[in-house]
Amino acid sequence: MRCVELTIPFKNFWFMSFRFLFVWIFMIATLVANTVDVQFLAPKQHDNNTMPFVLVFTIPEHAHIYGPDDKDSPTTIEWNLPQGVTLERIVWPSMKSISLHGHSFEAYEGKVYVHGNFVIEDIADLKSLRANISYIVCDKLCTPEKTSETLNFVEPAEWTSIPKPLLDSNIFTSQMALMLLFAFVGGIILNLMPCVLPILSLKIMALTNHAHPKKLRASGVFFALGTIVSFWGLAGLLLVFRAVGHQVGWGFQLQSPSIVTALILVFFAFALNLFGLFEIGTSFTKISTKGENSSTPFGSFFHGVLACVVATPCSAPFMGASVGFALTQSPLHGFLIFTSLALGLSAPYLLVCLNPKSAKFLPKPGAWMNTFKTLLGFGMISSVLWLLHVLADQVNVSVFLNTLIALLMLSIACWVYGHWGAVHQAPYVRLLAIVVTLGLVSSAYFYAIHAIQIEDDSWMDYNPTTIEHLRKKSPVLVDFTAKWCITCQVNKRLVLNTKKARDIFKQKHVQLIRADWTTYDPAITKALEQYGRSSVPLYVLLYPNGKHKVLPEILTMSTLEKSLADLE
Repeated sequence: MRCVELTIPFKNFWFMSFRFLFVWIFMIATLVANTVDVQFLAPKQHDNNTMPFVLVFTIPEHAHIYGPDDKDSPTTIEWNLPQGVTLERIVWPSMKSISLHGHSFEAYEGKVYVHGNFVIEDIADLKSLRANISYIVCDKLCTPEKTSETLNFVEPAEWTSIPKPLLDSNIFTSQMALMLLFAFVGGIILNLMPCVLPILSLKIMALTNHAHPKKLRASGVFFALGTIVSFWGLAGLLLVFRAVGHQVGWGFQLQSPSIVTALILVFFAFALNLFGLFEIGTSFTKISTKGENSSTPFGSFFHGVLACVVATPCSAPFMGASVGFALTQSPLHGFLIFTSLALGLSAPYLLVCLNPKSAKFLPKPGAWMNTFKTLLGFGMISSVLWLLHVLADQVNVSVFLNTLIALLMLSIACWVYGHWGAVHQAPYVRLLAIVVTLGLVSSAYFYAIHAIQIEDDSWMDYNPTTIEHLRKKSPVLVDFTAKWCITCQVNKRLVLNTKKARDIFKQKHVQLIRADWTTYDPAITKALEQYGRSSVPLYVLLYPNGKHKVLPEILTMSTLEKSLADLE
């Protein structure tokens, strides 16, 4: 009996020990495992220089965490940023008001989206980007938790589904008011930027011809209206593009070579007009003996639109923060901020127009206006040169040359209109001049952008090692060329860069190598000597069996087809 009595307590001891161990392990696992799920997300498609991100906190039901400004239990983030990455900004949403045991406080519940932006450089290695987050999650008990999250990239559709936070249900918060002020001041400062100053100077010069207060007020109102409508359109485009997952920002339209080309042509035409090569609108205004030439409401509206267009490449103090804020808020916030920016841009001209007495301080019309117009023309030319600099970084030299040819065509068009499109010409002469002018202008633009659209990047740079590797599997065509070689450029335009030639190369599985001899290259010079040449163009077809064929210097589509006829 004693043995039995001793055995039972012994069994109970092991049973209680295992149960205690299980409870202890469960409690430790509960403490170790985070109750709040955190995700660190960014879109796969983003700008080269900026990248948006979002931290998504999924908080369990009935639990809450505190904001970064909480005195006792703040949520903190330590960033592990690789070289070439800097944190531009981070926006925490507004907290909810929570009542617990008769005590009210503000905290986060449910899902919380914390948005921000990184400024990134080309050398940045985003794989090592990490956020170390500490917070205190409270339900019945308050437990400190930590997590270290690496950046995960998501598809555009998933990124679009992530809501953008509002800082407050009330639109007119203190921060919103500050951003509206920043936008207005930034718009005023934009008037002093090189992009906008020539346009504003044109409008101020036009004021010297106004004598009637009503016309002054109408001019100012229509100018402001054109600016506001244009900024609304720009805000709408920005918000739509971002809604579908495209990361765009201020001046995004200048990322398109076609739009840059259009602006170059418009600015150049304005410069020629200021130089007196042609006049616009003489048939729509009455020129009295007093020399008063009042601009039409449509003209003022158009200048407002143009001011918006030319302002987008520029940025001003206070403006960057407000525009960045607008693009992370609701559409209503965005449109209000862009409206404030437009009002700031049009404010100087609008104030003068609404207060006609201030126009008395402007200089009287006279011969000085012709000199001033010429100076503004040089200002427009400087804007054209700057836009050409932008375009030069977006396209290759041949496309850039096409733009210069388009400028020549535009100059001829403006000269034709100025010479034969004046009001003193016969109606049929003017009509013919207008038709020729429109034909030349449209041809100039489409000639330039056509080259942009067909720009081909299938040609690889010359490298002997690459050539030997490629010719083992397929034939290789080597184009020895130079940008100063006229024959080379003609062969490219008429034959090599055409769609038909690309289709033939693709059908014959021909690999394309371009040996650019524009500047001295000893490797290319040596290769030319191997084929008994000391000049370009030279076209060599290399076969996989080690043989080669030299094509004619002047190419036609028929000679190209005959030269490639023996390829399978």
